[in-house]
This record gives sequence, C-alpha cells and structure tokens, in this order.
Amino acid sequence: LLAFGQTLLGAGPTLVETFARLKVGDLPEDEVVYCRSVTRVWCGFFLLNAGVSLWLALRGDTQLWALYTGVIAYLLVGLVFSIEFVVRAKRFGRYEGTLVEPIFRRLFSRDGAA
Repeated sequence: LLAFGQTLLGAGPTLVETFARLKVGDLPEDEVVYCRSVTRVWCGFFLLNAGVSLWLALRGDTQLWALYTGVIAYLLVGLVFSIEFVVRAKRFGRYEGTLVEPIFRRLFSRDGAA
C-alpha cells in the first residue's frame, strides 16, 4: 500500500506506470491516466485487505485469520491482477507475446469477428 500510495502523491509516474514503461517503453497519455487509475484500485484493494485482516485478527478466530491471510488474500490478489490484465488487454490491445494471446485475439478482435 505504501509503495503504491506514495507514487500517487508525487508528481512522477505511479508504480503501475513505471511497471508498464519497463515493458512497453513510451506510453500515450490515455494509458498514463489508466495507470494512475489502476494504482488507485490497488491502493483501495490493499486498504480493504488490511482492514479485513485486522478485523479477523481482532475477532480472535486464528483459523479464519490464517485462512484469509494465507490463502484467500492471495487468491484475491490474483483475481484483481487477472481482471486488470483482461481490461488492459481489451482496452489497449497489449497482449502480444503472452500465453493468452490466441484467446484474446479472438475475443478482442478489432474487425468485429469473434
């Protein structure tokens, strides 16, 4: 949360934008705005995750807390990442060279054929 949030406060690129630039280089302005929005989503997710973890810890149910922090939270991270990946692929067409490229080409074809 701190790493993502700190980049939202500064004038420089957000953490998500920095990751994107490592992969593709220069980004058009609409992708920079998108990266800032995704950084906000991750900050919200991390805040919510911390709140749930704290609530479970204070509730005193060690097994439920362990299940959440050891399994469920990681599954949720994967889910958020996967959703963002699909949204980014559809919006910007940046899926070349990925394992899912053949599927995304069919799903997100620009000519309307699916």
